[in-house]
Amino acid sequence: MKKSKRLFYFYVIISPVFLCCSCTSTKRLLSKEKLSQNISVDISGQSGVIKNVFSDVNVWDFKTDWISEMENLPRNYFSTNYPFLKTVQIMTATGGNAERDLFVDPENRSNLTDFKFNALIKALHNLVNHGLKPMIITGNVPLKYSTNPVIGVFGVNVRPPYDYDLYYNYIKSLADTFVSEFGIKEVKTWSWGVLTEYENKDWFLAADSTPASTKIAYFKLYDYTVAALQSSIGADNLMVGAHSMTVTAGLWDELDFIDHVSKGVNFKTGNIGTQINFLSASYYDLSPGVAIAHSLTLQKTIGLLHERALANGLKDLKYGIDEGRLWGGPPDDNRALLSRIVALGFQGASDARMFKTMTDLNADWFSTWGLTTEGVWGGVPSVGTHIASLGYKMAGENRASLIVSGKAKDSTNEVNGLCSVNTDSNVIHLMVYNYNKNMNSISGETPTIVINNISQTPGAKVSIKQWTIDDTHGNFWPTWWSDQQARGLSNKSFNWSKYSLDVPANLVNKSDRDYWYSRESVYKSLATMNPVTFTQKIIDNKLVLTPMLSHHGVVFFEIRNVKAAE
Repeated sequence: MKKSKRLFYFYVIISPVFLCCSCTSTKRLLSKEKLSQNISVDISGQSGVIKNVFSDVNVWDFKTDWISEMENLPRNYFSTNYPFLKTVQIMTATGGNAERDLFVDPENRSNLTDFKFNALIKALHNLVNHGLKPMIITGNVPLKYSTNPVIGVFGVNVRPPYDYDLYYNYIKSLADTFVSEFGIKEVKTWSWGVLTEYENKDWFLAADSTPASTKIAYFKLYDYTVAALQSSIGADNLMVGAHSMTVTAGLWDELDFIDHVSKGVNFKTGNIGTQINFLSASYYDLSPGVAIAHSLTLQKTIGLLHERALANGLKDLKYGIDEGRLWGGPPDDNRALLSRIVALGFQGASDARMFKTMTDLNADWFSTWGLTTEGVWGGVPSVGTHIASLGYKMAGENRASLIVSGKAKDSTNEVNGLCSVNTDSNVIHLMVYNYNKNMNSISGETPTIVINNISQTPGAKVSIKQWTIDDTHGNFWPTWWSDQQARGLSNKSFNWSKYSLDVPANLVNKSDRDYWYSRESVYKSLATMNPVTFTQKIIDNKLVLTPMLSHHGVVFFEIRNVKAAE
């Protein structure tokens, strides 16, 4: 029987065919008035290294799929299907309700140390065996460690512990067990977070519900948790941080936390400051191309944290987005998206744009809730997953200068991209996108891309491979959308937004799920990336490409046997 991933958490159409001109005169090509925009790349102007931004995936319930499901997979499953995936964020891993609390009897207050870490250990073994690394998000506080536990909107206890030393011993015992089970050499490659969205009252709230009390309670929780991990793992072996909302205002100011860990008195040790290695945030739009009211941009979300950290002398932190993308579908259904992504070409262009923004910010990761129609276990991949796979080809390579000039044919389109150079293998990678915040935009662009200061590797032909990702390349969604219409499916046919990627889990009726599975092989074929390969001459140390970018289209080039001109 097919198995659908289940997540419980808050919060089409014509594409031009690939065209590339082999030109005899660069000047002649650039003078054509019909060309809308120019993209100038200079591979001799290299600065910085491009990171594997899409390295993380979120796990809301590690017991659901990450134990039995993983044991049936070949060890190369992730390296083959998702080579970019390196870290699995296990959310609310250490407590918050009877299912999550790591005890034999979570509600027996007469025994506060009946620890039972077996299930989490098993899941961690599966991750490590498949070449992945966990980020263990500690919390929430176990039921029997709070005086009067209160279950919040996310189904977990939001109250602080009544005894922070008791909680310290819980976390230390957990970490000690991990070191004993996996060895310090392995454990020191993991990372740790302390709660989710620490200033969100729906996640953590003191008994009096005031911002001041809640803030101090979190400072204590963070300090005691870090001290417990340091005692077990060692400060030098520890990668620990905290996740705030930041994109929108919380109960208290998240910047106060940065002040506390940099210059405040540590509630556990009495010293000044607490270890912090990364800061992360959430980043959601309300729906495709529509920001949440009063929210920050992605640049300002990360920039706010970064600026305050630098002001406090914290210079070497990593920065990430631990959850995000799209809260819900477009206004025609106005419902939450199951994995917070859509499978329209819009998502591919949006993720490509996000890749560039994160690179501009020198940020480290942007985690995702799902990769395919089944989460991560089989299913049909999304266009966003394709962008992550292609972007991974650039990881570790030097970023080259890329400048966009001229006007787009459609002034509401944003054409831009990233270029990287691998000097060891004489390869250039180039990603260019056509983003429009209007999901229903149908306007394409034909930029002229000129790669300057380039020469051919002696004795080898320039080989170019191009991938195209849009609504008719590497995407099943338009066909599934037509099938939806033919079956007469309505909003009532779906548990969540009808635009959700997670189709089988989202369908209400078994007959509709059976229909999906009867057509899944067709959808998989449509979602396959099929690159084209061609050769092209370099003239006057310039390589000219004129791809057609459809609406919300992305093109990715891999250019081999080239190097910077001498």
